[in-house]
Amino acid sequence: MTNQPPLMDITGSTLPGPQFKARPGWGGQLYAWLTHHAYSIVMRILILAIIFIVGRSLYLLPNASTQPLASTTPISNADAHITLNAQPREGMTHLAEHALSIYAETQTTPSLDAAQHLFAIDALARRTCWCALTPGQAVSFSIETLENVVRDARALTPAQYRAWSALVRSQ
Repeated sequence: MTNQPPLMDITGSTLPGPQFKARPGWGGQLYAWLTHHAYSIVMRILILAIIFIVGRSLYLLPNASTQPLASTTPISNADAHITLNAQPREGMTHLAEHALSIYAETQTTPSLDAAQHLFAIDALARRTCWCALTPGQAVSFSIETLENVVRDARALTPAQYRAWSALVRSQ
């Protein structure tokens, strides 16, 4: 074994090989980059804010807070219909739910529970017209159909009730 002589320079600057200079760590480099490139960050934030504001305003344009969900205009009691006008982003299921709630307000019988209510909305929408709606289109729900749907909802078999209850719990 050979003994090596002690190093003359403790820093190692006289040794052959690459010399590494002490530089700031990632925090210092990030700070330096942010101070030199602040304009690009500000511009990116401004562009994102403009996109967010414009997108949000376009999304809220036909929102329910600015327009009623459905205009309830019962024709008359003699006709025994509930007529609703479709609003933007409403389908037959939405209108069936509104018609069922209007019908339920006039009834003195006990209300439906969640599973029966979901069944009644689906059955009413399918019996009336399972079709696409255009904004402003009038849809008429007969009181007789509403009574039949509510009667059918109350007469669900235990297996049907469990199936509709599972759908209510999954939402």
